[in-house]
Amino acid sequence: MLPNLNLDDRTYAQIMERARQAIHRHSPEWTDENAHDPGMTLLEMFSWLTEAQQYYINRVTARNELKFLQLLGMEPQAAISAETEVQFTGVKEERLLPAGTRLRADTIVFETESPLWLLPHQIERVVVQYDNTAVMHAWEGLRSPEFALFGTDGKPGNSFCIGLDGALPVNQPLHLTFDLAGNRRVPRNPIDAESKHSPLAVLRWEFYGDGQWQPLELRGDTTFELTFDGDLHITVSGLMTPYALYPATDRPRYWLRCTLIESGYETPPVLRHLLINTVHAREGIGNIVCKQTGWDGRGRPVLVWSHQLAHPDNVEVRVHEHDGWHVWKAVDDLQLCGPHDRCCVLTEDPELAQLYIYFGDGQHGYRLPEGEHHILLVAWEDGWQHRRYAGTGTGMPDQRYLIATPEESLCLLRIQTASLDTKDSFVNWHEWTQVANFDSSGPDDRHFHYDERTGEIVFGDNRHGRAPERASRPNIVMIARTSGGGERGNVRSGVLRLDDAPSYDHALRATNYTHGHGGQGAETLISAKRRLADSLHDVERAITADDYETIAMRTPGLRVGRVKALPLYVSGLAGYPQRKAPGQMTLVVVPYTEHRKPEPSPLFLQAVRRYMDRYRMLGTELHVIGPQYVQADVQAHIVVEPHLKGRESLFLNALDEYFDPLGREREFGKTIRSGSLHNWLARIPGVLYVADLWITTEGSGAIRDESGNIRIPPHALTYAGNHEVQLFTVSEVR
Repeated sequence: MLPNLNLDDRTYAQIMERARQAIHRHSPEWTDENAHDPGMTLLEMFSWLTEAQQYYINRVTARNELKFLQLLGMEPQAAISAETEVQFTGVKEERLLPAGTRLRADTIVFETESPLWLLPHQIERVVVQYDNTAVMHAWEGLRSPEFALFGTDGKPGNSFCIGLDGALPVNQPLHLTFDLAGNRRVPRNPIDAESKHSPLAVLRWEFYGDGQWQPLELRGDTTFELTFDGDLHITVSGLMTPYALYPATDRPRYWLRCTLIESGYETPPVLRHLLINTVHAREGIGNIVCKQTGWDGRGRPVLVWSHQLAHPDNVEVRVHEHDGWHVWKAVDDLQLCGPHDRCCVLTEDPELAQLYIYFGDGQHGYRLPEGEHHILLVAWEDGWQHRRYAGTGTGMPDQRYLIATPEESLCLLRIQTASLDTKDSFVNWHEWTQVANFDSSGPDDRHFHYDERTGEIVFGDNRHGRAPERASRPNIVMIARTSGGGERGNVRSGVLRLDDAPSYDHALRATNYTHGHGGQGAETLISAKRRLADSLHDVERAITADDYETIAMRTPGLRVGRVKALPLYVSGLAGYPQRKAPGQMTLVVVPYTEHRKPEPSPLFLQAVRRYMDRYRMLGTELHVIGPQYVQADVQAHIVVEPHLKGRESLFLNALDEYFDPLGREREFGKTIRSGSLHNWLARIPGVLYVADLWITTEGSGAIRDESGNIRIPPHALTYAGNHEVQLFTVSEVR
């Protein structure tokens, strides 16, 4: 551990003496050092200020540093739970698996985040159709080899078909999980929640039924047109019928098809795994869970909830109205309720693992108001019906209530409090917001803070943050509580198992086919300061050419190989940079591909253009174009040592590397100089000298000057053409 340095190590007299000595070095003409001199008065004042500043700096504590971070808009991050993907096998019949199903690896617990409709089917074949050809892949689950879904060229019109051994259920939400190969030299930029996604392809999904291909209802796509790993959420609207699709003609199967209508892929997607019966799981134990939903006002209001904890005896329904949240009473029969009674009926279907919530029609039971996210369904574990109440409000400042063991990390916590009327009944409930501190809280702000060190929730003092109202019985309730978070959840693949096998299917098995990832503990102060320092270098506005290039390189969802910003330039402008186009900015973008001449598609250029519009300055007209390519052909006679004789491929590869548009040696508009190419070839071990070298080019805009060098336009790149290399030994030259 580093020692605690003493920063207040100089006295006022020492600082003044050092300043006096500096006079002779910096201002030798200053000879009057007596107290009456105005310059000496200034030195005394600044020495006093320096000594005072040293004192204050030396007294900066971790609490002060935390406040400074908060002033700069930075907070240490809370613990984050790990996540993984889980696959279920051994399914015997179609069935709904509720959310909250627990999996365990020793003491580490994960819970599924959403319901999953289990299918007793298998993917048997995948057929790729391209260029009037069809290639069949026998599917063997996680052991299957990788292949390009739309062929290696990824042309519009190409397609792939998924063959199943059974028909998918009609009008039942389902999903397919795609695991795509992403091992590339340039990674694909992630898509965050704030970024507006620009699709790189247009796809058409269909299923085969009634003798023809029919459209498939696409409810969601977290793969973003098969550019990322993720899930495809689908619904089959009709009955699937078996079909013997060529070349999988050994027997009829049930088929899904995806056709590439418009392609902007830099590299066509390569499939690594294709799975069914998978679901997302997150580390943590949800003692109290909630679902926030709404009702659009059409028909009779009926809600359906599928969760492991959702049973009629441990579910509470809360509805938000103009004056806050109200708890609706669970009854057995709505016919016994009046028009103003806030009541509902809870019934469970154990076979489907679903809870149904029925509301009144305005005559028998109060009519449910319309709205989005104004209904809250709360469920709790056995033993938590009374434990979910944190305490009874006193109305006093700085109230604290114990809700967890000391040092227990809660990755999700939601609190509501109620006020009482004159009849000692709860009138309405209000939700409180969790904050790191009360510095920015006003007297009417319903804020609370969770102190992980003590396991307590803390409320404000009625000046900075409101205090819960006084009540005669518990009026502070947790409506969501999940413990977990930290690096312990980053488990290896294949270690999770079902906590308890369902009673209806003891053959059901589950495991995580991906590593647990993303779990991290609460951020330390040192890490937060380092993150703040790094954030100061983030580019959030495109002003300079470097800003444009930096922002374009991080365009979400794309693999961007390189970018060149040309200020005051438009394509076709002659005499640049002497001649300029005012108010213009041209961005030349190159996608990362494995082709010799990477060309951006119109969809690729459109994605960059839309993203840059968020950052460019008003009044700047932005043009996003692809590079102009100039083909370079080289003929070389090289004298080498005898052991290199016959190894022309070594030199051809070196020339390809030199002219690689994504390589380090090539820059936009860089003149092709024969001397530079001489040096490039001469650096290869075993080369004695380059005897002769000829460079020819193909492409508009390339000009050979009087020295033999080739100048290209500012938005142009070179790429390797057809080279010819002849190797000679010294004896052959003589």
